[in-house]
Amino acid sequence: MRHALPLSLLAGGILVTACLLSVGGEVASPADAPVATQKPASHAGSGRTAVALSVAPAVAKPEVADSEIESLAARALGGELSAREREQLLAQAGETVAAVLRSAAAGDVATQGRAPVVLAQLGAAALPGLEQGLHHEDPLQRRLAVMALLQLGEIARPAAASLATARTDPDLAVRAAAELAWKRAIGDTSDVDRSRATHDAVANQSSR
Repeated sequence: MRHALPLSLLAGGILVTACLLSVGGEVASPADAPVATQKPASHAGSGRTAVALSVAPAVAKPEVADSEIESLAARALGGELSAREREQLLAQAGETVAAVLRSAAAGDVATQGRAPVVLAQLGAAALPGLEQGLHHEDPLQRRLAVMALLQLGEIARPAAASLATARTDPDLAVRAAAELAWKRAIGDTSDVDRSRATHDAVANQSSR
């Protein structure tokens, strides 16, 4: 469904405020907005020329149908997407995240293992959808969402508050992954530092 805000024309200064056309949850760029053109019109006997404004029809960006997003999400989990199809999914990242989580949760273990990587490839655009995934009633979808946030590392910093809340999730796996993802998101390297120190201590003892 498309929604257009009203077109405001201020003829006094021939100032045209182009309407914003929303397509599939996106705001069209100025190049896609209606184009106003000036057409001089003479009035007989008046000796004056008025300027008429006409608005060319807007060209909408193609919208990917929900069923197609579901299909593309399933193919993304199988690594079968073309570059153009990836762009389509990235343009509707919110719907893509939800579709990938649904498809992965209904798939086999291998598919579920690929889901966090596929979602992380969407980058920061996936964050709102992944934060919603943390609140899904299905614990498996919450696990996949938090693992994707873990993959994103510090890119997931805007989702740090949601990750902090997820550390008290009823599901043990979600809690554990949320703890790690939260620390990575805020740049806390204490676990890595301890692990490195332990490794170095063992290595030093072995060399003696």
